[in-house]
Order: sequence, then structure tokens, then C-alpha cells
Amino acid sequence: MKLLLDVGNSRCKWGVLHDDALQHMNALEYTQNDTHVRVNECLQAINLEGIEAVHVVSVLGDEFEKMFIEKLNIPVTFYRSQKHAYAINLKYANVNTYGNDRYAALVAAHDQISGGKIVVDCGTATTIDVIDGQGDHQGGLIMPGAHLMVESLVNKTNGITFDRATHTINLLCDNTQEAVYSGCVAQYQKGVLGIIQQLANENNYKIVLTGGESKLLDMTKVNATDCIHRPHLVLEGLQIMQG
Repeated sequence: MKLLLDVGNSRCKWGVLHDDALQHMNALEYTQNDTHVRVNECLQAINLEGIEAVHVVSVLGDEFEKMFIEKLNIPVTFYRSQKHAYAINLKYANVNTYGNDRYAALVAAHDQISGGKIVVDCGTATTIDVIDGQGDHQGGLIMPGAHLMVESLVNKTNGITFDRATHTINLLCDNTQEAVYSGCVAQYQKGVLGIIQQLANENNYKIVLTGGESKLLDMTKVNATDCIHRPHLVLEGLQIMQG
């Protein structure tokens, strides 16, 4: 069995590849930003029994990769974005600056879904990429996710506090926490949906949606030929890359 691991900025997500099928999907949110803590939390949460190899896409850089490899006694492979591979021609001039998880999502979308696509990954940051049916990447955008907006506002503004409890979304709020949450989510929704709608109108492409914050988006408000929700798109791309 193989472990497939998607190491993001806020969470790690994983699944076990057995008989060419992804199983036992799970996720963990880090408690701290410290690299050593992140490595230990990932390894404590994952059941490695029977795992013969580990395949990883990570956005946490060389320090995480080095620590992670040192703590395992089984083979570990980290995958990176490539200029020309998996039938994709990446538009970025410096491929090293194109997120590895973003690339894995693009690989899965292009391999599994025909025609032109708008790939939207809603995580700590939200990325939007356009790829045509021939595998030519047209470029894309990066923007903060809704919760990152909240955290930035709280950290940069005096007198505002916020907890992670679930808040309702209203346009006319009567308390600061609800106003912060509602304002950030509303801005996120209007911005992301507006961009997707403009791209869909220009290209008539399918929309492929993934990531934890995708639940904040009401895709019925977008006029597109098709909208496909793939919650494990990055791991599916990693499955293709490791094969």
C-alpha cells in the first residue's frame, strides 16, 4: 500500500492507495505554524501500518521535507510542478513558483475531465486556473481564502477578536464577530464567483471545484456548461503523478 499526502498551509490531507483505489481519506488541521510541530502532528495522525511508500505534494518547503524524510524509515517521494509533463504545458515562466498542490489538481482535472476547464481550489488561499482541452495552461489567479481574510483583519486591526465558532452570514450584523465573518465571506463569495463567471462566459469551459472552502460558494449562481465538485482532486493528481 502507498500513502498519498497533500501537505497544505493549514491542513494535511491523505489517503491510502490500495489496488489502484484511494481509500481511508482523512485530514488534519495543524495546531501551530512551527514546522517541527506540523511534521509530528501529521505523522502522529496517520496510520502507517502496511505502508510501503509515501508520495507527497507539499507547499511547506525544504525544511518540512527534510524533517519529514528523516522521521520515516520507508521511501518518501516529493513531487514538484513541471513545465511540460502529464500532457500539460504550464504557462508559468518560473515553474518553481507554481504551487505543487495547485499543479497536482491541474494534472487530475486535465486527465479525468475532457475539454477546457476552470480549476478552482479553495483552501487557505484560493487558486483559479484555466486549461484548454489540449493541455495548454492559460494562467490563473491566487487570492486569500475567506478564513485567511478573517485572520488578517483580526491580526491587523486593534480591538477585534474572533473565535472559530460557526457564525451566520448576514449583510446587516449587530455584533463585531458576525460582521467580520459575514463581511469576509461575502467579499470572498462575490469575488470568486464573479471571476469564475467572467472566465466561464469568455471560454465556455467546465468548472472543477475542490478545497475545504468550496462549501462557501453557491455554484448555482454561475452560468456555466458544467460544474464538477472533486473534493480529493489534489490527491487524485498525486495518484496519477506517482504512477
